[in-house]
Amino acid sequence: MACLFCFSKDNLSQDEIKGKYGSALGPYANQADKYDITMCQAPCREPLCCCASMACFCPVQIYMRHKVLNHVTPDSGWSNYICCQG
Repeated sequence: MACLFCFSKDNLSQDEIKGKYGSALGPYANQADKYDITMCQAPCREPLCCCASMACFCPVQIYMRHKVLNHVTPDSGWSNYICCQG
């Protein structure tokens, strides 16, 4: 549960954007759009989902990966899957 308390509301600094993935993540780092709830609020808002995802980690990850792939490219199934996403 300690990992739930390591999220900051502050934007990333220029030093944090540097590095191996900085050029890929940089454009998304300081978006003005925000989610309706924070990462700290998520387990309390959806406790059943949180508990189920901890108890059934592998099936939940497979399901979520499929859902994300088909959200990005609708009706693609697993055709765009790349191990560890490249």
